[in-house]
Amino acid sequence: MQKKKIIFYQSIAEISEIVEILKQNLFGTFTIVVTGGEPLTNLLKKLQLKKKFGIKVYNFHALSLKNPVNILNMYYKFNYSNESKKILSHFYDEVLFFSSAYDFVTPIFLSKLSTDRVTFINFYRRKFAEGKPGIKDIIQILIIKLILNGAKIKLMFDKNYKQIYYQPVKIKIKEKPINNKIPKSIFKLPLPKNKKYKKVAIFFDAYEEVLVGNHFKKIIFDIFNLLEKDGFLIVIKKHPVSDLSNCIKNLKKCFYILDPLPVELYHLQNVKVVFGLFSLSLSKITEKYPDIKVFSFLKLLNNINNSKHLKSYLNKMKRSGDIYFPCNLSQLKKIVDS
Repeated sequence: MQKKKIIFYQSIAEISEIVEILKQNLFGTFTIVVTGGEPLTNLLKKLQLKKKFGIKVYNFHALSLKNPVNILNMYYKFNYSNESKKILSHFYDEVLFFSSAYDFVTPIFLSKLSTDRVTFINFYRRKFAEGKPGIKDIIQILIIKLILNGAKIKLMFDKNYKQIYYQPVKIKIKEKPINNKIPKSIFKLPLPKNKKYKKVAIFFDAYEEVLVGNHFKKIIFDIFNLLEKDGFLIVIKKHPVSDLSNCIKNLKKCFYILDPLPVELYHLQNVKVVFGLFSLSLSKITEKYPDIKVFSFLKLLNNINNSKHLKSYLNKMKRSGDIYFPCNLSQLKKIVDS
């Protein structure tokens, strides 16, 4: 009898790891439960993984907790729907997941699935430190506990990443390192055909403006002006799930990539510079494209409380190359011109 295995897919960045896992198993082995939003499901379709590897896909996306209707819908779908019953009706030779934070859907299934082997692939290489949640975090924890519907999961709040994380109770979990294979470029970078340019700079945006405030707009526009004067075409790469920051919407001088594809799957022709705040894509680019200058403008902002921790984390996530953290625009210009 052919083995059955199941993967919980929470973030677009995990796709390269998932593809490597699929390659190592027989056709038709895997079910993939997508918890991170419709763009992740669309990416599975675009990569034709069902045709190549015979996967089954179920969508159990986490919805906004601000809407009471979403809470009720998730409570029912995750616990009592026909889809959840189908998933829980099988014995799985292995259950794989990548994150112990953000995702509150996976632990619901972890507590109920029939399996002898649960594998945590530490994709994000995070070590959590329990802290004291604020009022908003406490409310969020209470809502998630309602959706969990008695699942034996311990919810905690991390003081470094400022997020809720979970720990399954009475479930033996084996931790496994990532494959560490750099994915092949598959798609051509979509660039405007009616503009003349020799140098491209890509900015990774994930709606950080809401976290930083008004200072974000000033700094990002200063960076854009510096690059434009140096002859760069600025490409704004939207995060697969988050909205664009309001201050950079509909800029006539910039070109936008709204497709949810991870940037490491593109051929980055003419790209000389990539930058962002704390996007993991920065670490991916340093590994795959050592000739591209990569920088974070974290130190240009004056109101990021855990900037040292975020800088350390970005550096920890890369295996090679350099991420620059300029303290002012003069340092930034030297990096770009070098």
